[in-house]
Amino acid sequence: MGAELWGAYKNTVALACGLVDGLHAKGGDNLKAALVLAGFSEGMMLLDAMGAEPSTAFGPAGIGDLYVTSTSPRSRNRTLGEKLGSGLSLEESQGEMHMVAEGVRACRMFNNRARRLGMEPPFLEALGGLLDGSIEVEEAVRRMVDSYQG
Repeated sequence: MGAELWGAYKNTVALACGLVDGLHAKGGDNLKAALVLAGFSEGMMLLDAMGAEPSTAFGPAGIGDLYVTSTSPRSRNRTLGEKLGSGLSLEESQGEMHMVAEGVRACRMFNNRARRLGMEPPFLEALGGLLDGSIEVEEAVRRMVDSYQG
């Protein structure tokens, strides 16, 4: 069960990392590293609560896949995030892509599951707020970075 959950969850982190590429933010690599840390940390707590084996997070299906998907220019989810970060709406961004990026659906699903478990995942809530149009890109990135509970 862990590999399946991490396989879906990593797409939300990749989408968040793409936002930084679209913003052309100063310190972009460090900002992406902070997003990976915040997203991975939240994923550890949430996916554990959902029944994922914690050790899966540290293997190829966890941090390995998350790293590749978050950094590859061929990643659909990172690319969607880049389009959103450049100022396009979700609809415009999806319209420019000829493939499905699973991160949008995954974000909504994990937010719903977290609520049912009595959890409030700030990383996913910030990303969901951006996807739903209730917060701007810069604010979403700030909230996601600030969500790290180290």
